[in-house]
Formats: sequence, C-alpha cells, structure tokens
Amino acid sequence: MRVFLTGGTGYVGSAVLEALVRGGHHVDALVRNNEGAAAVQNHWPLVYDRDLGELYARIVNTPTACGVYHANDEGDETVNDIVVALGEHAHTQPSIRHVPLPEARKKMGPYADALALDQRVRSPRARALGWAPTLHSVAGNVARLFDEWKRGKAA
Repeated sequence: MRVFLTGGTGYVGSAVLEALVRGGHHVDALVRNNEGAAAVQNHWPLVYDRDLGELYARIVNTPTACGVYHANDEGDETVNDIVVALGEHAHTQPSIRHVPLPEARKKMGPYADALALDQRVRSPRARALGWAPTLHSVAGNVARLFDEWKRGKAA
C-alpha cells in the first residue's frame, strides 16, 4: 500500500513510519525541515560485483531465463548507515547534508530521482535460479570491502 504520513519524525509518527516500512508499504513522509528529512532515511538495494557476475552466468546458462532479474543483498541498509560505517573504517568524518531534490537534479540530472527513492527490492526470480548473495551488508562488511579495494589499487 502507498501511504502519505504527516509528522513522520514525531514521537508517534516515527513509530508508525517504522511499522509501515517494516510491513512492506511505500511511505511518503511529510517533515518540517532538513533535519526531519534526514531522519526519514532512504534504503538502497546493493549487490556485490561478484554476486552480480554469478547471477549473469546463471541467466546465460538457463535457456528459459528471460525478463528482469533483481540482484541485491536484501540487507535493507539505509544510506546513512552505510556512510557512517565507511567513515568509521576510513577514519574520516563524512560530510552529510540534505540536498533538496531540485538542487540534486541540477547536479546529477535524472539520476538524482533514482537516488532519492526509498528502495527495498527482493530477488525472487534470481533466487529461483539458485542464486544467493554472498555479501549481505555493506556496513557490516566495510573492512572486507576496503581490503579488497586496497588490493585492487595495488595490483
């Protein structure tokens, strides 16, 4: 169900927001200011590059495979959780600010709209091919990802 929620960062509204999202509903929340907007955090579906390669191989080797396949870790992490984890591991203070969508569109074009979405995606068709992600959390695997990135730069 698509829900418009007013007061999404208030005492009651934040609990209602969390329950609706947990229930799989799409929620647009009205908030008063940028601080409130930052509290309504977006989720991004993510996939590890090797996991994506594995899915491609399964699709190519399945003669009946056609259509759209979603591949993601189903970790439902928020963008802010990922940024905080990266900042802690990189020993730097991330610079985070709310960018109004019109400003973001000027800088990034239509891609800004995609980044502004709260996206919770599942992969039932990919899993039906026997595919499963090996990386289930970016924030929980920051050390591993940084090590792989460093090894790639050194090679």
